[in-house]
Amino acid sequence: MFNTFFYNSLAKEITPLGFSGRVGKNANDPETLKTNILRMQRWTRKFDLFAKDYIVIPINEDFHWMVVAVINPQGALIEDGNEEASRNAPKCFMVFYDPLSGLDPTRRMHITHMIKEYLAAVCGATKGANMKYAVNKGATFDKNRVVVVRPKNAPIQNNFSDCGLYALHFIEGLFCNIDRPVTVDDFPEFDWKECWPEADKMCEFTRDKIYNLIKKRAGPRVRSRIEQYEHDNRCGLSREGESRKSRRHSAVPCSAQYRTPRNTNYYRRFYSLNPPPIKVVQEEPFFSNPRNVATMPVTQKVRKIRPPELSFPLAY
Repeated sequence: MFNTFFYNSLAKEITPLGFSGRVGKNANDPETLKTNILRMQRWTRKFDLFAKDYIVIPINEDFHWMVVAVINPQGALIEDGNEEASRNAPKCFMVFYDPLSGLDPTRRMHITHMIKEYLAAVCGATKGANMKYAVNKGATFDKNRVVVVRPKNAPIQNNFSDCGLYALHFIEGLFCNIDRPVTVDDFPEFDWKECWPEADKMCEFTRDKIYNLIKKRAGPRVRSRIEQYEHDNRCGLSREGESRKSRRHSAVPCSAQYRTPRNTNYYRRFYSLNPPPIKVVQEEPFFSNPRNVATMPVTQKVRKIRPPELSFPLAY
């Protein structure tokens, strides 16, 4: 898994959406991309990138989180002298996940193009004949064997602030399925709902998981400050909670037999809710929920038009 600097370094000084084929690009963008890739090749000099089963790339662009997962990168290689067997092997799948539905292919085409160029460059520098990670007579990178897909029925955020939580849920879902991790055999017909039927609800727990991890890793001083903040602001964990310790947030006793006044150190449980949605489109609540708009039949039909209207909100 790469860190967040990977894509920022790859896209440095590149025209936004320039490689999508739908907006104008700078004539120097291809050369700039080559320069960026050359600078980044040392990141993988100590291991064979194509020997990995997964390459996970978190992306933050314009304050929005997305994820690209390259599954079976070995499938994009054509082994010299054994071309037929290579072409009969499973392909490489590049899974692009955008919590704002990703129906608009513009951003997807731009990002996946640059990642393909990066993989091709790494292959040329490490997998050729007599090179460091060469196999037999070497191998070449075939871009046509990289299938770009958008996960079917993947969860869509219902506001404009929780993209990071949904991106984390997607990464977790790739590896934490009940039976086994998601593999190349699941594509291209992979349906996210079949593995995670309640994915939209599960994303709401991600905030609490992160909160609990912070509390477990933090020292006593930090935990004390967090607990004091909760007490002063009458807020705490959301839905998942913690066993026992979270009972200090517990509600008023159910039975009427408890007449003793409640201790001031204990208070009714308050739930941390999502931030208020951004008011858009004449403050209509429906349009502040990307999930509602993205699932509309008319939205999906418009997004199939080539090319779609660039003035249509990119979020959907």
